[in-house]
Amino acid sequence: MRAVCVCGAFVPFALWVSRENPRLRRIILGMIAATWGGSLFALVFFGKSGLFEMWFYVGMIVFLLYLS
Repeated sequence: MRAVCVCGAFVPFALWVSRENPRLRRIILGMIAATWGGSLFALVFFGKSGLFEMWFYVGMIVFLLYLS
């Protein structure tokens, strides 16, 4: 549930960044898709082991580091 709330907060931020810099639109969508896809993959194949949350948070941190 926390991951859904965190991603829900990142969506308006990502939209704002893509409006400010349209060149980053594909990169932003790709990073968010890779983060969500990887965390759902880990959830399905590894169960509720906490790996999916770790993948999600690390993915979001890498995304923010890329933007900064």
